Amino acid sequence: NKKIIGVISEGDIIRSILQKKNLNSPAYKVMNKSFKYLLDVENNDKAREIFIKHNISLLPVISKNFKLLNIITLKDLFN
Repeated sequence: NKKIIGVISEGDIIRSILQKKNLNSPAYKVMNKSFKYLLDVENNDKAREIFIKHNISLLPVISKNFKLLNIITLKDLFN
């Protein structure tokens, strides 16, 4: 249904390597299903708050039905 069901970060990949998981594993075995995100109605102040509180570098912006609208990076916030 083209809905976001999880995200994969560099940290997730590194953890998988350290746990000696097969690098050819499907993405769903590595991804974080409990991820931070912004709804399309929120703003940059909320994004900054999430970045700082959760120490993340990418933040998906999704619609209420979990369709990907955009991805905010730390670089985006400082430009």
